[in-house]
Amino acid sequence: MAEENPIIRFDLQGGQTPRINTDPYLLVFESGRGFIGSPYGISNPIEFQLTQGEIKDILAFIIDENHFFDIDEASIQEKIKNELNQSTFSAGTNSRRVFALRDATTTIIQIAANGKEHAIEFYALSSASRQFPDIIELTQLLAVQKYLQDLISNIRADTQSVP
Repeated sequence: MAEENPIIRFDLQGGQTPRINTDPYLLVFESGRGFIGSPYGISNPIEFQLTQGEIKDILAFIIDENHFFDIDEASIQEKIKNELNQSTFSAGTNSRRVFALRDATTTIIQIAANGKEHAIEFYALSSASRQFPDIIELTQLLAVQKYLQDLISNIRADTQSVP
């Protein structure tokens, strides 16, 4: 990619499938130029172009609707720890709710916009969001991840449908 710094970087790393390269899933630059990587070699990388209106809509969803710049990984971890410590024994199981996974992916989202930069890396986001639905930051972060995954899917579909 060129020297321009991305305003959006999205990746999922880890899990059981080895990567064949270090390309992130998604890069979007201020100019609207974008890149969808193929870190597992399953599909072809795609270069695309977004309009400034599309970029504005994407950033509004991420920053304004889901308060991305206010999400703090350490705060989320502390809230998870508190919920685990406050969990009552489950009826009939005599065990506390436990959040433990292996081989899940780490969600990486970096945003640089409005004079701010913020990056979040969160392991097993989807599972954590299901297990701790009262932690709003997890719900917001998962919404951003799903939005970016849908963006990738839509761009891939549009690219494949072009003759």
